[in-house]
This record gives sequence, C-alpha cells and structure tokens, in this order.
Amino acid sequence: MIYSEECSVEQQPAGQQRWVFSTPGEERWHVDCVNPVKHCQVKLMVWGCFWGKQCGPLVPLKTGSVNMRVYQDLLHCWLLPVLEDVQTALGNPLFQADNAKIHTAKLMLSFFERYTVPLESHPAYFPDLNPIEHVWTLLKRQLRVDYPDLINYPGGPDKVKVKLAEVLPLCWEKIPPKQFEALWRSMP
Repeated sequence: MIYSEECSVEQQPAGQQRWVFSTPGEERWHVDCVNPVKHCQVKLMVWGCFWGKQCGPLVPLKTGSVNMRVYQDLLHCWLLPVLEDVQTALGNPLFQADNAKIHTAKLMLSFFERYTVPLESHPAYFPDLNPIEHVWTLLKRQLRVDYPDLINYPGGPDKVKVKLAEVLPLCWEKIPPKQFEALWRSMP
C-alpha cells in the first residue's frame, strides 16, 4: 500500500499562542479573553507518500492550493516513478488517497485508469484511515527541532517560504523508517 496526502505547513513567530479560558456567552469576546495577534505567517503546501518503512519524496508545492490539474501533474511527476519502483521491488501495490473531490474527480479517475494505478477504496470523512496523517505531525515536530527560528529568516515571508521549501524535504528524510513501519503495521 502506498499512502499519500497533501498537507499545509505553517510558520509563525514563536510564542504567539496563548490559551485563555472563558465562560460561554459575552465573556468569550471580552477584551481580556481576546488576543488579536498581527504577525507574519507563512504557509506552504506539500505532498508526500510512503509505503512500508520507506518514505517517498516530499514535494513542496508552488501553488497555494491544490486543484485537480495540480494534483494530476503532481502524481504524474512524483507518484508514477514511485509506483514503478515499488512494482519492481515488491509487486503491485495499492494506492491510497482520501475521498477529497480532487482525488475522486472524473479527470483523476481516468488518470488512474490510464496509468493503471490500482486504488484502495477509502471511506469519506475518515482521514485517520490514512496513516500519513500521523507523519505530518512528525514532520512538523522535526521542523521545529531543526529550524526553530525559521520564521525569522532574513528577507521576509517570501524568503521564509523558499527556505521552508528547501528544509522540509531534509526534515522528511530524518523521520526514522521505524516510524513509517509502525504506522503501516498499525493498519488492519
């Protein structure tokens, strides 16, 4: 099984998160319970996949969002070579993505059929059935450990985004194979 998904990685200045507990009703919006924060936030979409204890590529996406055309180009460039490698080494794997509209659109289904990508069915609204969702937490944790001050990288948000695209694949490669294997083995 090849597990795949997209994820948004966000960078914001450290120390910006504060918890405030309030009673329901008007206190919810009381000046002491609201902390308006103006800061630079940088978001970057990535796509990744893994199978067994082997991680595939982590691909930073230049677009702010993923539509069917972007997704199709992404899979053509990155998934098809992975699929070929896995087929050569292990046989015919199934490919799992969730039931997001961009994954199940006619354009995508014809793409999967054209390239004979065997699909695993995935119930709607069950993201926890795709273990890659847990890998995103590991990736973001590794990013915080290796690059805690990335948001302060000189040059402003655009430079931070470029640097984020550069370092995320490095953080991805640091996730131990045993983590991927544990997630894979956790699936019934």
